Amino acid sequence: MKDYLHQVQYYETDGMRIAHHSNYIRWMEEARIDFFQQIGWAYDRLEDTGVFCPIVSVEARYLGMTKFSDWVKIQVRCTKLSSVRITLDYEMRTVTDELVFRGRTENTFLRQDRTFIRLKSDLPELYQALEAILVD
Repeated sequence: MKDYLHQVQYYETDGMRIAHHSNYIRWMEEARIDFFQQIGWAYDRLEDTGVFCPIVSVEARYLGMTKFSDWVKIQVRCTKLSSVRITLDYEMRTVTDELVFRGRTENTFLRQDRTFIRLKSDLPELYQALEAILVD
């Protein structure tokens, strides 16, 4: 999987001239959208099939700082997969390879009527794509 790149924007910084912590959660979202696109399941494809993928849990650990105009490389890995949930781990590094953030999201898959989708039986193609890149 190719890393997602994000350049820190001025509006994402705070009074200390560093990226505000809330932005890292947004960057996880950007990277997750890119991750699904890379495996052939862009979000518009998911939504066109009536599938939504909400976050049910998020973890964040801040290990360093970024500032305006820094480039952040975001690696996304699928670390757990069940029929109804996926766990994604995120590592963010500067282009000089300084580790600045580790995070995790758990997502589930729902139909429009908010009932759970069982990936293995309801969307086997998506389940197989995720299973193929699962990392322990």
